[in-house]
Amino acid sequence: MGNANKFITDHDFYCTRCGRKGIPVCRHGRMREPGHLKKLFCINCQEEINHVECVSASKYTVEDFLKEYENSNFTIDGTRILSLSEWKCKQKEENELESIVENEELTIDEWMELFNEI
Repeated sequence: MGNANKFITDHDFYCTRCGRKGIPVCRHGRMREPGHLKKLFCINCQEEINHVECVSASKYTVEDFLKEYENSNFTIDGTRILSLSEWKCKQKEENELESIVENEELTIDEWMELFNEI
């Protein structure tokens, strides 16, 4: 009876080395932190490597992984170079900078002020 409240869901895992989808894992009710790393056998690389757990409609989706992967935030052994929170802050800062540059012309003084704050 105690197990009636638990639910089973498949969670997708993506290889931090090749960027491809790996073998899904069933989870029994308990959620891991967003972007959880788990060492699994990669069917593409043919070796054990860290995979990132992606759950749709969560705080870390496949799209988030692809952005992080394309921005080379993983080492060859699959660990993060920047923590997930540091990486997200860096992405936010870069997006804000791009928005400023795209939307207005800046004077030399404004450019200097902008780069001194970063």
